[in-house]
Amino acid sequence: MTPIETLWEKLRQDTLIDPLRESDCRLLKTDLTSAFDIFAGVDSIGCAIVAFSTRAKPPEIDFETGALDYFRQPRLNGHWLMALRLKNENLQQVFGRLCQDLIDESRAILTEAGLISLFRERLTLWKRLFVQNNDGLLKPNQIKGLLGELLALESFSAALQDAPHSLILAWTGPDGGNQDFLFSNQAIEIKSIAPFTEEITISSPAQLDCALPLELHLYVLKESAPEQGGSLSLAMQVIRIENILRSSPEALKAFRQKLLAVGYVENPYYDTVTFIPMETKRYSVTEQFPKV
Repeated sequence: MTPIETLWEKLRQDTLIDPLRESDCRLLKTDLTSAFDIFAGVDSIGCAIVAFSTRAKPPEIDFETGALDYFRQPRLNGHWLMALRLKNENLQQVFGRLCQDLIDESRAILTEAGLISLFRERLTLWKRLFVQNNDGLLKPNQIKGLLGELLALESFSAALQDAPHSLILAWTGPDGGNQDFLFSNQAIEIKSIAPFTEEITISSPAQLDCALPLELHLYVLKESAPEQGGSLSLAMQVIRIENILRSSPEALKAFRQKLLAVGYVENPYYDTVTFIPMETKRYSVTEQFPKV
């Protein structure tokens, strides 16, 4: 349980003893050492809230999903609250991880304008996450695809061990690039497939069309039970990459932001979907390669 989840539980217990009036909320500061006032909160029906206090009136933000809503309101001291509320309690674990990550990231922010910018940036990512996945979690086929990209990332790290941030910048798939990796001298597209697969799906001709020399890498991943020998989960592979990047805070931060961009949020669920990497096949996409 993250620290903010612990505070939500305390606030709910307090509300049982001292109920809130309808439309009221109760707040607790998350970190007394922070440069900003950041609060965990619950409303009168127990919905979890994360809120930031600002001197300036927060901006209007067009943000609402079936799971979350954004609101702002004046405080008695003349400041404002910029807040996000969870409406689906089944998503609290995902929401808690997202909120804690946001709070941790805010420690590096020096100005209120920077804090608001970070908040807006994260809301954009979160909205995409909850619109694409109602439960905030990746589906098995998405897990498989991301695992292949992270296996590729690990394999490329040996050649760029002195430039970990450049390695993460080259991972362009989360940014919407046509290829998953774009290096200075080469582009690489990654596909994760099951054993004995005889065909793959290319989402658009642009995936296999590049001015740079282009390779297609196929990662053959066999579904497995978590207890099976050689099994690998997405959570395990994320930790492996984080350990590789540990010496570069800049690269580690960029990596975690890209994970969030593709919808990965730390969750025990990702320990339960596992695969055994069987082999990797590499093809040069040349004039002789099949094309449309």
